[in-house]
Amino acid sequence: MNLSPTTAAAPERSRPRSGFTLVELLTVIAIIAVLAAIIFPVFSAVSENARRGNTMSNMRQLYAGVGQYELDNRKYPDYLFGPALNASGAPVANPGDVGMSMEDVSRDLKATLSQTTPQAEADRIKAVQAAYKGSLYPAYINDLTIFGCPDNTASDTPRSKNAAVVQRLFRGDVFDPGNGDPAQTVAVPLAFYTYDSYDASPGVNADQSNINTSQYYPRYSLFWLPLANSIDEAPAGDKDTYPNQLGFKNPSADSYLMMTTHHVPKGKIIVMWLNGSVKVLDTKKLEKFPAQNEGIPLDYDMFRMTTTNY
Repeated sequence: MNLSPTTAAAPERSRPRSGFTLVELLTVIAIIAVLAAIIFPVFSAVSENARRGNTMSNMRQLYAGVGQYELDNRKYPDYLFGPALNASGAPVANPGDVGMSMEDVSRDLKATLSQTTPQAEADRIKAVQAAYKGSLYPAYINDLTIFGCPDNTASDTPRSKNAAVVQRLFRGDVFDPGNGDPAQTVAVPLAFYTYDSYDASPGVNADQSNINTSQYYPRYSLFWLPLANSIDEAPAGDKDTYPNQLGFKNPSADSYLMMTTHHVPKGKIIVMWLNGSVKVLDTKKLEKFPAQNEGIPLDYDMFRMTTTNY
């Protein structure tokens, strides 16, 4: 008997799948999570290594500028960049009085006065140029970004007016040049731009695991110990370290030059010496803590750091 085409049994066909099963999705998610756990820390470490390299490059350029400044002037600069200024171009002790950004300072340092310059503007420009007479900028370092550490989160750009006060030793009076005895060092509270990462940077907390952005310390200075009239009046026990301060002639090659603490959250501090050696040091290898040194607040005895210590 013949079956009509309509009554013949049609072979079964498998239906196409419309998506992944729950098990397959969970497997893919688990694989992605494992890969992310492996890749992200590696990527973070690579990025931090790149930022450390950038910091070391900045320091080497500052080192070259310091060396050239010393050759030209027979002394080391007062600052790497310089102090924070008010709207009139004068240094300030209170960060709330800052009226100029680093870019504003840069503009006035490069300005040329003319007979048509308004008097108020001319007075400000003269004040700015007087305040930065002992700076590397702009004659020796002409790029503002060199002064910023890539791990510095306090300020995004040199346009910021953010500043922090530090206690630093100077010969004479910063706020009244020519006043006082230049043979003596004076502790001066002075505001520095927080973007300027090598003149000053945040203190390190007691367990050395992070920085304290409410307290800044100088990281470059001609003097770290109070000076009365001569090296012979150095505090007992400190006479050997006095010649290593940059304020004296011919400090030894392993004298401390500069450092920054912005890499401390990653467990590192970067230090440079006068011989050009720059090292990335484990934070906890550095000796802490002098609460103060002869009345000057410090978190590290930076002037005692020598290349032979590490």
